[in-house]
Amino acid sequence: MLSWLGIGALYLIGIGFFRWIGGVAAASDAIAQWGHATAERRRRSLATHRS
Repeated sequence: MLSWLGIGALYLIGIGFFRWIGGVAAASDAIAQWGHATAERRRRSLATHRS
C-alpha cells in the first residue's frame, strides 16, 4: 500500500513540476522554435555552399 502512495506522490510531483515550467503549450513552442532554427541553419548552409 505504501508503494502505491509513493507512486501517486511522485506522479503528482511530476505533474506539478511540468505545470510549473509551463506545461504542454510551452513545450510545444520550444520544440517548434528549435525546429525552425534548425531548418533556417540548414537553409543558410545550403545557400552558402551553392554560391
